[in-house]
Amino acid sequence: MPTSTITDELSHHERRLLRRAGSDHLNQWLTHTASTRGCRRPVRLTGSIDTVERDTGRIIDTRHTASDMPDGVLYVPCGDRRASVCPPCAETYRADTYQLIKAGLTGGKGIPTSVAGHPAVFATLTAPSFGPVHSRKVNPRTGKVAPCHMRRNAIRCPHGKLLVCTQRHTENHPSLGRPLCLDCYDHAHHVVWNCWAGELWRRTTQAMNRALRPWERLYGVKLRVSYGKVAEYQRRGVVHFHALIRLDVRPNIDPKRGPVQDPDAILAPPADITGQDFAELVARAAASVSFETHPYADTGHTWPMHWGPQIASAPSATSAPARSPPKPSPPTWPSTRPRPPKPPGSHPPGG
Repeated sequence: MPTSTITDELSHHERRLLRRAGSDHLNQWLTHTASTRGCRRPVRLTGSIDTVERDTGRIIDTRHTASDMPDGVLYVPCGDRRASVCPPCAETYRADTYQLIKAGLTGGKGIPTSVAGHPAVFATLTAPSFGPVHSRKVNPRTGKVAPCHMRRNAIRCPHGKLLVCTQRHTENHPSLGRPLCLDCYDHAHHVVWNCWAGELWRRTTQAMNRALRPWERLYGVKLRVSYGKVAEYQRRGVVHFHALIRLDVRPNIDPKRGPVQDPDAILAPPADITGQDFAELVARAAASVSFETHPYADTGHTWPMHWGPQIASAPSATSAPARSPPKPSPPTWPSTRPRPPKPPGSHPPGG
């Protein structure tokens, strides 16, 4: 009776890997694919690459993917930011983002080191509630997991379901983020909020800049906020934002106001403005922003857009130290509902 070999038990993909590993051109192939940095699903480009003489524009060499490159293609990283799709590319993006954010707080990469003394805030802005969902609450002191939704009095929703959950969910439990009652949950508002979250953030930055005007009048300078932010999904599938926000002086570009400065210069704000002052301003500005979406064609219904009550705003570790300066009068927060915004189109959340 014939006996099967090891290769007979391997899949087609595994046999291809063995042939590649035993090839005489393995080192050439590894060098060719090194630029993908381990990308799991690289883009495969075909065509030709021309080497051009810079001074004359003359083509001095041409390489064709079909005849001059292993596999007949040029591999390029996919560049996806999602670790669930391509972990190597997501890690590259994460490391690059870290370096950019670090430079914005401490200097480097063309940013002056003086920014380390600017007031800076780490802010977290979340969506409002669209209905109770399963959650996992951990006591920060004891580390114990609390019951999901414990209530002294069991309440039934209009659909007859008890809005109670006594389970202590594990970290990756599949029910986390799911509504306690699917019929009560405002799914439409949830979807619309994600679609308009980018516009809400834009209006929030405008509110921050408006809120700086009392300080501008007090200190006789023009101020601006500079920020880096990321948008990510909570377990319930709603977008929320994390942002590092820095306070700068706006360079003068008007000769009538004094010496013209480099418009790209990063100038320090008055030393009397502390990180705590700036954090309080950011929190108040974010809480003041709200507007109504356009009426939707199918229903004519509009949805309110505003941040949830859990607005976290705290000075960063590199922010200006606390002092006891003379404080300006509390700024007034203008309405942000003068006219409906333009539809967001196909822009991703956080754009």
